[in-house]
Amino acid sequence: MVVRNGRFEFRDRPGVALRFYGTNLCSAGPFVDRKWAERLADRMAQYGFNIFRLHHHDGGLGRKSPTYELDPFKVDQVDYLVYCLKQRGIYLTTDLYISRRLPAGEIPEYPGKLTDITAYKALFWVLDSVYENWKAHARNYLTHVNPYTKLAIKDDPVLVSINLVNEGNIKSCWSANAFTRKLYNERFEEWRRARNLSDGGNPGERNRQFERFLTETYEKRYAQMVKFVRSLGVRCPLSDQNMGATPKLSLMRRDYDYVDTHGYSSHPRFAGRSWQLPSLVTQKSAIAGQFAVPWHLASSRLFGKPFTVTEFDYAKPNRFRAEGPALIGAYAGLQGWDMLVQFAYSHGTENYQKEGRTRNHFDLSTDLVKSLAQRIGVALFSPAGIQPATKGFAALLAADGKIPFDTNYNVELSQLGQIARVGTLVVPPGTLAALPEDVAAVIDIGTAFPRGAAGKLPVFNAAPGRKTLIQELIDAGYLEKGCYDAASGFYRSLGGAIELNRSKQTFRALSDACEVLILPAGRKMSGSFLAVDNKVGRAVIAAISADGKKLRDSDRILLLHLTDTQATKAKFASPEMEQLDGWGTTPFLAARGEAVLTLAPADGRNYRVYAVDTAGKRLGEVKTLRAKDGKLTLPLRVFQPFGTVLAYELEAVASGQK
Repeated sequence: MVVRNGRFEFRDRPGVALRFYGTNLCSAGPFVDRKWAERLADRMAQYGFNIFRLHHHDGGLGRKSPTYELDPFKVDQVDYLVYCLKQRGIYLTTDLYISRRLPAGEIPEYPGKLTDITAYKALFWVLDSVYENWKAHARNYLTHVNPYTKLAIKDDPVLVSINLVNEGNIKSCWSANAFTRKLYNERFEEWRRARNLSDGGNPGERNRQFERFLTETYEKRYAQMVKFVRSLGVRCPLSDQNMGATPKLSLMRRDYDYVDTHGYSSHPRFAGRSWQLPSLVTQKSAIAGQFAVPWHLASSRLFGKPFTVTEFDYAKPNRFRAEGPALIGAYAGLQGWDMLVQFAYSHGTENYQKEGRTRNHFDLSTDLVKSLAQRIGVALFSPAGIQPATKGFAALLAADGKIPFDTNYNVELSQLGQIARVGTLVVPPGTLAALPEDVAAVIDIGTAFPRGAAGKLPVFNAAPGRKTLIQELIDAGYLEKGCYDAASGFYRSLGGAIELNRSKQTFRALSDACEVLILPAGRKMSGSFLAVDNKVGRAVIAAISADGKKLRDSDRILLLHLTDTQATKAKFASPEMEQLDGWGTTPFLAARGEAVLTLAPADGRNYRVYAVDTAGKRLGEVKTLRAKDGKLTLPLRVFQPFGTVLAYELEAVASGQK
C-alpha cells in the first residue's frame, strides 16, 4: 500500500482509493492453534472485514526475559493466523509498542519491574535505553520470516500500516508516576540551561517553555524512529500519537504518512478498581448528541493525508450501541476516511472459544447485537456505500504556530462534518495553502491562522465559543438552505444521503449497497428502498445487498431489525441501568420490537423472506403482502413463534413465481 493524492492506494492500482473496515484482536486472542486460526479467519471474512489490527499482543510475542527476544512458539501461532487471514484477503495493521511489560533490570535506570505501560511510553521519549529496547523488539518482529507466507512481515503487502507507539502522546504520558515526573523535570531544566532560558517566576511562561520542551523532545525521537524503521526496509505508511483531536496534535502530525486516532462512545468508567465491576455506563444515544464520536474526530483529519480510526466502539451495556456502526460507517464514508477498526473482536481466546461468555464492554464475540450491527458499518463504508461529500471546508494552521496542548477545535467545526467534508491543513510559512480542489472555504479557529495563506478563498471565523459557523456558510451560499436547523439539531449531508435529527432521535443513511433507518417507537421513516412504521421499541433497521447489486435489483438481501440485547441475570444497581454490577450469563435476552416494513423493489420483483437466527440459519418463512403500487409489506417482530428474530434473509424469486 502507498499514499497517493492523500489516499491509501495499492501501488499498482493508481486512482483506486481503498477503504478498510475491520476489528482488533487483543492480548492472547491471536495466539491460537491452526484449527482455531482457520476458524477465526473465516469469521473475520464472514463479517465482511478486510483489515484486522494485532493489538496488546507484543508482550505475548516475547520471552520472559529479555522481552524483546521472540518466543518461537508464540510467534509461529501469530504467523499462521496472519497467513490464514491473508488467504482470505484480510490485511494487517499494528503498533510497535502497546503493552509489553518488562522485568526488573531490563531498563537499568528504572527501579524494579516496568509493568506500567504509560511509564514505559513516558521513558521512551527521554531514555535511550528504552528506545534501544523498543528497537530490538521492532527489529526482531519486523524482520523475522513467516514460514507460511515465506516473507518477513516488513516485506509482506499484507501489512498496510504501522503506528509506532500506541497512544504514546508525550503530553498524556510524561507524568505517569513519580519517577517519570522527576526525570522529565530534570531533563527540562537541562534543556532550559542549554538554551539559557528563564521564566522570570512567571508560571505561564514556564508552562509554555515546558510544552516547547515536550514538543522538541517528541519530534527528535519521532525522526529517529522513522529513520530506524525505514532502515529495516519497511515500506508501508507510518504514523504515531494515535489518540486525541486537537490543533496542537494536528501540527505535530504534519510529518506523518497518515493520521490515526481513536474514539469511543459510552466508554465505561469504574466505581472502584479500573476494569473491574462495578462499572458506570451512560444510557444515552449518540444521535441525541450525548457523545462526540464520530463527529469530533473529523476536524483532526489532515487534508492531503489518509485518515484512520484504529479504535472505535459504542460500549456495552449502553442500550443504544447497535446504532454505532451505522453512524461511524456513514459519516466516515461522507468524510472520505480510509480505515475503521472496531475495538475489539476479543480480548483473549476464552471470549470466542468458549460457550456462555458474556463479559467485556467491547468484544464483539460476547455482544450479540453489536456483532450484528457491524454488518451495517461494513456496508455503509464499502466502496458502494456512502460517498465522500463533494465540498470541503479546511481549518488552516501555521506550521510555525505556537499552540498550547490544551487548545481545542470549536465544536461547530465538527458538527459541520455532518454536512460536508472537514479537516485541517498545516501551512508552511510564506506559502499558499495546498488545498484540495473541492474545498470551498477556509476556517480560522482563532489560533495560529496563517495570514494570506487562503489566497482567494473566503475565510470564516470558528474561534472558541462561536456558534454561527454553519449558519454563516448557509447564508453565504456555501451550503444548501434546509440542511441544518440549530433548534432541532437537524443535519442533512450534501446530496442528502445522510440525515440526523437530534430532537427526534432519528437517523437515515442511504446508499446503493445499504439503507439504514434508526427511530424510536411511534415514528415513521422512509428511504429509497425501505420505509418503516415503528410500533414498539427503538429500532435500527437496515437492508444490505449481499450480492453486490443495488438494493432494488439485488437477488439476496440481509435485513436487520436490531433493538438491544443483555445477558440473562445481568445485574444493575437501578432500573436506569447506569451501574453494571454483574455480567450475567447466556442466553442473551432481546428487547421487544415490532414494526411494519415496506419495500420498494424493482418492478415485478418478489421475495421469499426467511427469519434467520443469529448464525444465519433459516427459522421459518415470513409472508409478505403486495400493495397496489407494487410495494411489499413485511411485519417485523423480535419475538416470533419460532424464536427470537433480529435478522431476515430476502431471496428474490423469478417473475411469475409466488
